[in-house]
Amino acid sequence: MLNRSNLLVKLLLLVPTGIYSIIVALRNWLYNLGFLSSVKFDLPVICVGNIAVGGTGKTPHVEHILRVFNQESILASVISRGYKRKTKGYIAITPEHTALDVGDEPRQISRKFPTVPFVVCGDRITGIQNLRSDFPLSQVVVMDDGFQHRAVTPGMSIILTDYNHPIYDDYLLPLGNLRESRSQLKRADIVIVTKCPRSIKPIDLRIATKRLGLFPYQKIYFTTFEYGELHKVWGNKLLDNKPKTLSPILLVAGIAQPQPFIQHVKEQYNNLSIKLFSDHYVFEGPDILVMVEFLKNNPEGYVITTEKDSMRLAALDSIPEPLQSRFLYIPIEVRFLNSGNNQFNKQIVEYVKANKRNGIIH
Repeated sequence: MLNRSNLLVKLLLLVPTGIYSIIVALRNWLYNLGFLSSVKFDLPVICVGNIAVGGTGKTPHVEHILRVFNQESILASVISRGYKRKTKGYIAITPEHTALDVGDEPRQISRKFPTVPFVVCGDRITGIQNLRSDFPLSQVVVMDDGFQHRAVTPGMSIILTDYNHPIYDDYLLPLGNLRESRSQLKRADIVIVTKCPRSIKPIDLRIATKRLGLFPYQKIYFTTFEYGELHKVWGNKLLDNKPKTLSPILLVAGIAQPQPFIQHVKEQYNNLSIKLFSDHYVFEGPDILVMVEFLKNNPEGYVITTEKDSMRLAALDSIPEPLQSRFLYIPIEVRFLNSGNNQFNKQIVEYVKANKRNGIIH
């Protein structure tokens, strides 16, 4: 992997970054002027996305939105491309599908919300058309990670930015992690600064707000993560007896920004080994062998992973049954800071209620 902090590497990346910048700017310009067409559906569509590559916490925020709609008896549905799935085309997710079939994040969300229709499709227009045909009662479509897919015009766009890696301190790919220019933040209706420290000071909130340079029509919220209780990877059941503080733990994570997760587990356990993989990593035989050997060598030990990683582990059948009960995951939920929860919930609910339609394209 390139060390982008190196001055020479930065200089070498300036040219491809400049070329990428021109391509992205031209594409957005063509959409803005109508040379590239974009479809607006006659029902509420909420896009939850980001400008930076990965690791902003889209999945728990989508789950929060679905909880709100469930509480308000709003019939929501979700569409995602199903990143790194082994299948192609349109799929309406069922309980039989694994993370390999539909992607780890769609599998995670669909398992938590079994009554919410969830489809995966690389072509968002085709996907929403088929979704509306298959699930005609849907009152709102939540588009997971679709901010750059401008072929669909959402009625509300929510952009996430990591507090620890804010877009105002980043650069376009490949020099930085931005998919497109920071100026495109203007297309967002809501900006959520995620992964904030729980003890963040009001002055830090004001600094972040000022540096984002939002317009009056845009709302900003700040969130942090709440970690839940340990669950078994197989069976998805709550663990009865929590591991002891000195229990040998192998932490396994294949997510974009694992530092907060690592810190949380470190606060719970003293005898910790760590094995990191790339984001959305597909576990293979040698990886599983390392985990199994750890458990065999540590009879009182456990493997602890993220909820997203557990979706990919659960798709495997190569782990012996006696050891499966010692593979655990920690779920997370979003908590809004600065009394933002009620305001955010009200904003998305009012948008849906004000824009309910029959689901016909125009």
